[in-house]
Amino acid sequence: DGVLFDSRHLYQPPALDPLAFLMMMADDGYYIYTGRDDEVIPPEVTRVRIHESVTVIRARAFRGNRNIEEVDCDNVITVEECAFYNCPSLRLVIMRG
Repeated sequence: DGVLFDSRHLYQPPALDPLAFLMMMADDGYYIYTGRDDEVIPPEVTRVRIHESVTVIRARAFRGNRNIEEVDCDNVITVEECAFYNCPSLRLVIMRG
């Protein structure tokens, strides 16, 4: 019925891992990649900044993300195999580390 509560019942959403829906976006519009094993980059993201704590971009981390155009990272030392495989829009990777 679309009713969230009435006088007898209060709607309780299912318990969720607070990180499950965490999408870190910087003020300048970059998605912040944190390198978590379960991290999934949303398909609408076009610009990515690698978090300063990340030193390795894991294998296949961005694989198949057809919209990423730019990746910016400071402390990355290693980019593992196929990290950017099938990312046809990727045009710029800035690595300062």
